[in-house]
Amino acid sequence: MMMNTEACYRALGARDKRFEGQFFIAVKTTGIFCRPICPARTPKAANVEFYPSAAAAHGAGFRPCLRCRPEVAPFSAAWQGTEATVTRALRMIEQGALDDDDLEGFAGRLGVSGRHLRRLFDQYVGASPVEVALTQRVLFAKELISDTQMPLTDVAFAAGFRSVRRFNDAFQSVYHRPPREIRRGSAAVEARHWEIRLPFVGPYRWDLLAQFVQPRLIEGLESLEGNIYRRQTEDGTIQAEFRADAEHILLRLPRAAARRTGEWAKMARSFFDTGANPQGIAAGLSSELPIVVGIRVPGAWSEMEVAVRAVLGQQISVAVATRLAAKLWERSGGFTAERLTRVDLSGIGLSARQQTTIRGLSEGVISGTVRWNRPETLQMVKGIGPWTAGYVAMRLGDPDAFPVGDLYLKPFGDGAQFRPWRAYAAMSIWMQGRA
Repeated sequence: MMMNTEACYRALGARDKRFEGQFFIAVKTTGIFCRPICPARTPKAANVEFYPSAAAAHGAGFRPCLRCRPEVAPFSAAWQGTEATVTRALRMIEQGALDDDDLEGFAGRLGVSGRHLRRLFDQYVGASPVEVALTQRVLFAKELISDTQMPLTDVAFAAGFRSVRRFNDAFQSVYHRPPREIRRGSAAVEARHWEIRLPFVGPYRWDLLAQFVQPRLIEGLESLEGNIYRRQTEDGTIQAEFRADAEHILLRLPRAAARRTGEWAKMARSFFDTGANPQGIAAGLSSELPIVVGIRVPGAWSEMEVAVRAVLGQQISVAVATRLAAKLWERSGGFTAERLTRVDLSGIGLSARQQTTIRGLSEGVISGTVRWNRPETLQMVKGIGPWTAGYVAMRLGDPDAFPVGDLYLKPFGDGAQFRPWRAYAAMSIWMQGRA
């Protein structure tokens, strides 16, 4: 991917936080790559190269800076929205899609060949999908090593490595030193909880996210008080605290969740949409819509939960749908396809149609007919139409999804004028109450 080196160098000299995540600086004389805000002395222009991603810089032979710590840079690269397949692929990689799949299988889920996907990544990202996934795992592991006292074995599995040996080899490849040296001799401790920072690029309209989330909270499962969100899980209570000044969400996980830290971090990034680039989205929509700069599209803690709640929300109020969701959650013990195929759905207020649709959805997920990376397959389930499929796709992180047929969105047709940010346009229209 070609970059405007002159513009990047000026941004580097300004140490402007608005360029966080947009590019990385590699210094040829030191072999290190940095964030645009690195406090180190600005190198000579002749000694630097610019890369669109950390994976591209690593692939070129540079190692991450231990001072500015690229692992905590927000995920908001300049190519987002440029190529739909790449955008979807990156979101899926961030959610761990390549942890349990090979490149050809992953590409097949996107509807392209492995060769074509590699070509797209080379053009837009500057690194292959496998390099992106590996670099992402190592950088997350580095964050856990630096910011927690989690045992290194737990760090390895939390970051998505299948063995400690692979973790050590990958870490040595990226940082040119073993993980234990990064920790510098400090011993692991039996902490009551772990804290992980989830950086974002501001502005972040937490108030609007709270307005959307608050009326949809399931009592007994989740709560939201001010800038703190809590959720009950099988591992214990997880907490997310919005910190505007520090530009991150502080995720607090119970000790029992140590080896699932990576999973919970990915789900939290999705739910709070920390990867959005608000200025880029606003610039892309400003000619078509008075966009709310900093608005987020709330994501999902699980695909099944969002889909079930979308089904329950068809043609009824948010309040009623939320009460039904709470009863269903209490009855089933969790929103998983396996549980929902077995649980008795009668007697909690669900209509016969809702019961049939939820049962069909659950069976479709188990059989593979319904594929979350292809939300259109939801419409193969009786009772699910374009609105539900579009809404689910929005909540699962597709920035160009659009719930066609929604009452507030009808004046805008299929929202084609808002591409590739239709999901953010929809959310902005909803939150502004535009009809």
